[in-house]
Amino acid sequence: MDWRITWNRTCVEAYYELDEDMDPYCLGWHPYNQTACSGIVYESKFLTANAWKYTNAKDIWGFSILGEYNSYSGGGYILEFTKNREQATAMLHELIKYYWIDRATRAIFVEFTLYNPNSNLFAYVIFLCEFPETGGTLIWSDIQSFRPVLSSDDIGSYAILCYIVLVTYLFAYLIRIVYKTVTKGCLTFFKITWNIIDFVITVLGFSCSAVYIVRYLDAQKAMQLYSDNILTGTNQFINFGHIVVWDNLFNALFAILVFMSILKMLRILGYNRKFTEIISVVTNVGSEIAGFTVVFFVMFSAFVFFGYFLFGVHLRGYKSVFETCSTLANTFIGKNKLDTLMVAAPKTAQLYYFAYILSVMMTLMTMFAAILNKSISEVRAETAEYLDTLGILDICWKSTKSLFGMFFNFRRKDKNSSKSRGDSGKTFNDSPNK
Repeated sequence: MDWRITWNRTCVEAYYELDEDMDPYCLGWHPYNQTACSGIVYESKFLTANAWKYTNAKDIWGFSILGEYNSYSGGGYILEFTKNREQATAMLHELIKYYWIDRATRAIFVEFTLYNPNSNLFAYVIFLCEFPETGGTLIWSDIQSFRPVLSSDDIGSYAILCYIVLVTYLFAYLIRIVYKTVTKGCLTFFKITWNIIDFVITVLGFSCSAVYIVRYLDAQKAMQLYSDNILTGTNQFINFGHIVVWDNLFNALFAILVFMSILKMLRILGYNRKFTEIISVVTNVGSEIAGFTVVFFVMFSAFVFFGYFLFGVHLRGYKSVFETCSTLANTFIGKNKLDTLMVAAPKTAQLYYFAYILSVMMTLMTMFAAILNKSISEVRAETAEYLDTLGILDICWKSTKSLFGMFFNFRRKDKNSSKSRGDSGKTFNDSPNK
C-alpha cells in the first residue's frame, strides 16, 4: 500500500544567477517560435511581446542586486511601461491574462528614477518582491538619492573650487612623496608612520578623482539618452543604477579620505595638553581595556546570537546577525525598541531584555567607567607635577613672536639680555684683579 503525506506536486528549484533561464518565449511561456512570435504584426498585436524575451544586464547597464532572500542578476524579462495610463493598464491586464508571473518566477523588480530640478537631486527607486522556492513572498525596497552633476549655482561653484584645490594639493603631495622616496629610499620613507598616512591619503585622493570622473561620464551618457528619448519619442528604459554604485563608492572613498585626514591632524593636536592627557588616559590602562574588550565581545555576541535565534523569524530588526547587532548597539544611544519584542514574545522578551540591560548596559559599562576613572586620576596626578608643559598655544605664540622678531625688536627682551651681558662682562673683567 502506497502512503503519501502530500499530494502530487512538482518540486521547484532554487534560483542561482549562473543557472537562470535566458531562453525567449511566446506569450504564456510557450516555446519560442520565430515565425509565430516575432515580427511587426505580432508586436503590434500584443503590447507585452518583448516582455517574454530575456534582456541581458549589459544591455541596460544592469548589476547584481541583493534582496532579502537571494541575489539576482541585473537582467531578466523586462516590461517597459509607457507614460499613457490606459496603455500601461492594458499591459498589466495582458500580463495577468497570460500568467507572466508563475511558479518559476523568483523576483519582480519595479525600477524607476525621479529627478527634482529645484534641488538637482536624482532618486533611484527599486521595489522588489521575492518568491522563494519554499513559497510565500518577501518585500524589499531601496531608495538612493544622488547628485551626479553639480549645479551651476553658488554652492556648485564653491564645490568645484574645493575640488580644484584638492587636486592641486594631491599633485603637490605626490611630488613630495616621490622626492622623499628617491632621496631617502622607500624603506626609510615608509618606516615613519606619518609618511604611510600621507601615502594612503594620496592614493585615496586620486582614487576619488578617478571614480568621480567615471561617475560624471556615465551620468552624461544617461542624460544624453534621456534627451534622445524626448526628441525621438521613444520609450527606452534608462538605468541609473550603475551611477548609484559609482556614487556610493565615491562617498565611501571620500569618507575614508576625510578620516585619514583627521588622523593627520592628531600630529598637530599632539602639542595640546588636554589632548595628550586623553591619549595618556587610554594608554595608561591599555591592558585593562584589552581584557575588558574580550569580555564585552563575548557577552555582547552571546546576546546577539540569542536574540537572533529567538526573534529572527518574527522581527525585521533581528532577521540576521548583522541586523541584531545593529539593533542591540542602538541601545547605547538610547534607541530602544522593546514594544516590538513584547508583541512577538512577551514573556521571553521581558527576560531577554532585562538580562541584556543588567549584564551589558549596567555591569559592563560600569566596569568600563571605573577603569577610565582610575586612569584619569592617575594621569591628573602625574601632569600636576609638570606645570610648564609645552602646549599648542605656546608653539603658536613662539612661532608668531619669532616671525615678527625679524622686523621688530622687543625692548624688554633687549634690556634683560644687555643686563645679563653686562654682568657677565663685569665678572670676566674682575677675575684677573682677584
